[in-house]
Amino acid sequence: GMLRYGIPAFRLPRAVLDAEIGAIARMGVTIVCNHAISSDELQEIRQRFAAVFVGVGAHQGIELDLKGQNAANVF
Repeated sequence: GMLRYGIPAFRLPRAVLDAEIGAIARMGVTIVCNHAISSDELQEIRQRFAAVFVGVGAHQGIELDLKGQNAANVF
């Protein structure tokens, strides 16, 4: 997510991030990425686990639909 794609590797080396994620997983945390869940599936997950964190992500920008937004030198 944002840690991997939003922070440059010279600031947060990928090996460091991978090691941190690995440490969390070794503590018994189940990590599932890129998976859409229904409300029924969420209920099932909540019953199976003592704690649930749903990180929905937010790294995709929102276009404002402004005239000229795709012109050269517009960021």
